[in-house]
Formats: sequence, structure tokens, C-alpha cells
Amino acid sequence: MFSAQGYRWKRLRTISSPTFSSNNLRKVTGTVEECTLELLKHIEEHTSDGQQIDMLNFYQEFTLDVIGRIAMGQNESLMFKNPLLPHVKAIFGESRTKLMMLGAVSPFMIDVLKWFMSRRKNNGNAIMITVERAVRKRMEERSKDENYSEEPQDFIDLFLDAKSDDVDLLNNNYSEGYSIKNSHQKISKTLTMDEIIAQCMVFIIAGFDTTALSLSFTTFLLATHPEIQKKLQEEVDRECPDPEISFDQLSKLKYLECVMKETLRLYPLASGANSRTCMKETTIGDGIRIEKGTHVLANTWAIHTNPTIWGEDSDEFKPERWESGDEHFFQKGGYIPFGLGPRQCIGMRLAYMEEKMLLAHILRRYSFEIGEKTVIPMKLVGRATTQPTSVWMHLVERN
Repeated sequence: MFSAQGYRWKRLRTISSPTFSSNNLRKVTGTVEECTLELLKHIEEHTSDGQQIDMLNFYQEFTLDVIGRIAMGQNESLMFKNPLLPHVKAIFGESRTKLMMLGAVSPFMIDVLKWFMSRRKNNGNAIMITVERAVRKRMEERSKDENYSEEPQDFIDLFLDAKSDDVDLLNNNYSEGYSIKNSHQKISKTLTMDEIIAQCMVFIIAGFDTTALSLSFTTFLLATHPEIQKKLQEEVDRECPDPEISFDQLSKLKYLECVMKETLRLYPLASGANSRTCMKETTIGDGIRIEKGTHVLANTWAIHTNPTIWGEDSDEFKPERWESGDEHFFQKGGYIPFGLGPRQCIGMRLAYMEEKMLLAHILRRYSFEIGEKTVIPMKLVGRATTQPTSVWMHLVERN
């Protein structure tokens, strides 16, 4: 779905969108909380002697565990023992082959690289094999168990319910350049086996890195702005007094939403996703002509700190700027961490829910504090996403 265009994209988007409805997010809240409590156990073990821990690593363990549980049939926590972790991290990290950079420099090389990578062992293949096994196992379970629950257990069930062997729907007549104007045709809500595997892979890769990075940047900003962290803890204490945190309680954490939005304004970690291909020759602005097939990339970092949009304090971490609402920022196209328009990130609400759940549980018990290992300012690296090299923190228990 991430790379599809035209009719094919609309069809995949239409099938996948219900997966992220409020009703379905409510159903997985318990699973996300289970992963949260598991991470808290590991945090407690590693902070008992007062040492700093690298929260980036802990958040990556958490997000992969969540996405494994809700997207690929993982039945128990694999936190700090997940064999997929090094493969998923390598896709975004420095170990990724430099050949992939050629795809960014020359679009012509993309097809060549796809051919090359499909014929060698790589991290993507390892993830695909794991996902394919999970999908086939679930299909076998469903076929053998006549009493298998009609209620979807995870993304695999949701996609299998939409599966069809009608491969004619995916033939080359629906090419990547198929005009969006023709997308008014009735969309068949069916998926082939390859599409189910591909969709699960997209959610694993996208859901792993971006959410972990957003949590990391938020942690750093809270630790370096203790007055904001204190205000946030007061909200969490007030709105989440029970041991368990419900989906409805998460929706009441308005200041936490402001903190997360402001974090992504200052650190739009997946800005490369804000690229589009021009489907029809057009002219924008003061006579700027864009030819059909041209790749256009928005300068998200510059937009997010533009004083014309955000004011003279545009470089400051100020969650309060969101308390009056965010409509005017979206209307100006000035806030695009998840993209904008029909192709806005489909997993945005899931990411927010994960972050809220984990941060609420942590901040009820701990405060983030910097230490001698904390790198200030953060050193940012990365290609597909922008990430800090580390986020070393003291987690100090609250009185």
C-alpha cells in the first residue's frame, strides 16, 4: 500500500482502513497494555541500581512486541529475545547497504535494486518468511477448527477475512500509473496471499521504527524540560487513577496529545514519506511547472519550524501551542508528520494510542532525568528515518 498508486492504492487503502477504526483499536488496547507492563518489568530490572538505560533500545523492543502481537499472530511477549529485531533494525540502521542510496539519487536504479535484492539474503526476506509462516499457520488453524472465533484476533484475521484467490484483480491492467480518475470503479474487497503478507510486513516495519523514535524524542524533550514533564504527570495522575488504563482514559490525556504533536513538529522523523509522484502535468505557486512522473518531496523540517506559520518561538518545545486546537496548522499545510490528504499515514491513531499507553504508565511511576551518558544536543543519524544515536536516561521513581 505504501508504494501503490491509483486504483491499486485506493483498493488496498479501502480494505485496510477499518483495521484502524476506533472499535478495532479499542479491542487491541489490552494487548498494548500487556506489552507496556512487560516493558516496565525490564525497566525495573535495569534501573534498580540507579544506572542509566538507553530508552531507544527499550522502545524498539516494545514497539516490535506490540506489532508482533497485533499484526502477525505472536501469542506471547518476545521482548529482549525477538529473533526479528536485528533484521528490522537493520532496515533503518547504518548496516543497510549503501547501494540503496542509489535508489534515492536515481529513480531509474529502483527496479534494478529490487531485482538485485530479491536474489540475495537480506533482512526484508527474513521478515517476509516469518510473516508468511504466521499467515499460513493461521489459515491452517482456521480451516481445521470449525469453532474458530468469528471475531478477528489480529490483523491477519482481518486480512484473511478479505482474502480472495481472484488474481485477475491484480493483473497488470492496474499498473502503478493507473489514473486516480478511474478509481470511482467499485472496489473489490479481497486480498491475495501475497497482499496479506505485504500488508503485514508494511505494518511491522512502519509500526516498529516510527513509534519507537517518536517515544525517544518525547522522552528526551521531557527530560530536558522538567516543568513540562511535571505538568504532564499531574494530568496522568488525575485522569488515570486506576492500575489499568482504559481506551477512554487515554482519550482524556489532552496535554499528552499536545506533547506528542509538538515532539513530531520538532522532529518529523519520517519526513521522506512526504513525497508524491505527479500524476498529471500541473502548475503551482508562481508559475512552477511540474511534469507528469516528477517526484516531489516536501521539506518537512523547514515547514515545521517556519516562523511565518509557528511564530517567533518556532524553534522552542512548547506543547501549549496546541491547546487551542490544531485546525489552523493543518489548513496551512504546516504540520505534516504523518503526511496530509488521502494518503495520510493509516496507522497514525494506533501510534498515538501506543505512545499514550506506554508514556502514561511510565510517567505514573518514574520521571525521566538526564545523566552523564545523555548526549545533548542529540546526534541525529539515519536514512529512511531520522533517529538519535542514543537516548540514555535515568528513570527516577516518583515519591
